Amino acid sequence: MTDKISGRLVIIFGPMFAGKSEETYRRIRRFLVVGKKVIIVKPKIDKRYNANVFRTHAGSEIHNAIIVSKPRDILNHLTDIDVLVIEELQFFTREIIDVILYIINEIKIDVIANTLVADYNANLFGFALELFPHADEIMPLRAICTECGSEEAIYSQAVDMTIKKSDNQVHVGSMGNYVARCRNCYEFSPEIADRIKKIKLAHSRIKKKSNGKRKSIKIISPNPSLIKV
Repeated sequence: MTDKISGRLVIIFGPMFAGKSEETYRRIRRFLVVGKKVIIVKPKIDKRYNANVFRTHAGSEIHNAIIVSKPRDILNHLTDIDVLVIEELQFFTREIIDVILYIINEIKIDVIANTLVADYNANLFGFALELFPHADEIMPLRAICTECGSEEAIYSQAVDMTIKKSDNQVHVGSMGNYVARCRNCYEFSPEIADRIKKIKLAHSRIKKKSNGKRKSIKIISPNPSLIKV
């Protein structure tokens, strides 16, 4: 067997209730079945369940998860393991990017991370997107919209008024605090809604200025002689 060149990085992302932890759990079980040694780390801020339990919304559990306060604390737990699982990546500071790159490139351990990439106002959340260029696999997940039942929910909508009125981006919550919404049912924050409204107004002015006349558009067609069948 040749020496391992580097570790693999898998990023699982999506809105609340998309099944990120359940997909992570599935992958962990696959590794354990073939005898791989896995550790799970969780950010200290996530206190929704028992501190040392990795738990999904569906109720699946794995015990002996490790709580860390800051990314570099992960380095204390890398002895004799094959796979590092990072739960709720979005709650870590930017240092998590450098720690993960060090682990996969220098220590050659596989990393699986699940994360949100947007908050309840559809603003970027955390630093996961900076890891996308380094990922071997990126798995986007969607949830079921709690409003219309569509399986195309890509947003997390806050329903807790305390959260909705807060200026703080970080609010650890679960059912009762958030719901999953599709594009048609999601309610944009006043800030984003106002920006869209301004673009709509600008478009209306453009159409009014042109008196409803369409400008001729030149369609660029491929040269048949350059097409090889």
